[in-house]
Amino acid sequence: MFQELKGKYMTRYLFGALLSFAIGIVVILTQLNSIKVMLSPAVRLDELSVEDIKENAKVEADISFIMDYYAYTEQDGKVIEKEYFIPVGEEEFMGVVLSKKYLEQADANIEATWEYMDGDEYALDEIVPITVTGTIMPIEGESRTFYREYIDSLNWTDEEKDCFLPYALMVGDVGGETTGTFVIVVIVGAAVILFGVWLLIRGLTGGALKSIKKYCEATGNKEAAMQRLERFYAMTPEVEGIRVSPEYFMAVTGASVMLTETQNVLWVYQHVVKHSVNYIPTGKTYSIMVMKADGTKMEISMKNKKKTEEALEYIGRTLPYLFYGYDDQLMAAYNQNRQSMIQAVADRRAQFLGTPMPGMQMAGEPVMQNGQNQGF
Repeated sequence: MFQELKGKYMTRYLFGALLSFAIGIVVILTQLNSIKVMLSPAVRLDELSVEDIKENAKVEADISFIMDYYAYTEQDGKVIEKEYFIPVGEEEFMGVVLSKKYLEQADANIEATWEYMDGDEYALDEIVPITVTGTIMPIEGESRTFYREYIDSLNWTDEEKDCFLPYALMVGDVGGETTGTFVIVVIVGAAVILFGVWLLIRGLTGGALKSIKKYCEATGNKEAAMQRLERFYAMTPEVEGIRVSPEYFMAVTGASVMLTETQNVLWVYQHVVKHSVNYIPTGKTYSIMVMKADGTKMEISMKNKKKTEEALEYIGRTLPYLFYGYDDQLMAAYNQNRQSMIQAVADRRAQFLGTPMPGMQMAGEPVMQNGQNQGF
């Protein structure tokens, strides 16, 4: 049993690890350009020539003179972002995209810039540089449309309009991504890879079987307990990953092996979760809940309703003295008067094991019929 399960889960975990590695690497690769930008040193915008102003250049800038804005973004009726013209190079202009926290000062700098250009030298004292770091990216989408519309509205010659470069400084962005988006994507990719590492370690060390090994050690005679489990596993029929005998209750699921002594089981029922999107039903997931005398439970995932019913029928046929099926009365008894349930199951178990024919009903004792709930 142990070697068979270890091999099975090792294969499963290794496959999961490789899949996680592949997904994580792909996610990270989507940010490769942004990672390069992030790791590159920032250069001063005012030190760049026109030829050096290009896509993915990481720059620092003290934005003082601002000519005007050509686009803005609103949210809930409030402006949260503006796109401005700033002078660069010797006589060129480009865009800069500033978030809400910079807007008040940026708009004030526009006023002071125009006053200075109109001959008021004292307006220069009113300009407060806005220090930012970001990435130069092409102006695209609606921003490009507004950018071109503004330029076309100027009473300038075509040659003069050529001084407007098709780039904008995206403040706080890394390689075309907002810093927040970049960080989230990289964290997700790294988390998926780390999950793969965890799967790999768990598969190589037989982590899925640790709970069984721990149980065997707790019996005080590990070897004897392992031999009993080997016999149980070899001689007990399996239905949908579940093996049940008067001694053990085992479920082999996709991610782990669950084991308990059968005498610790009180109540078994089908658990159904309905799923919906915008109140439209999209499906159901099924599982079998195994409620134990110590107040803990095992939830065994099932493929569908038919498989669930087959597994419940198998459990009920093998252990007819348990409680079956969900109702509020049983839940109340389990939560508030579990000792009575323990005693009732113990009495029925003793009677069941003492009868010559399995499933024979003792006088006055309710038994499961077709997987339905026993009385309590």
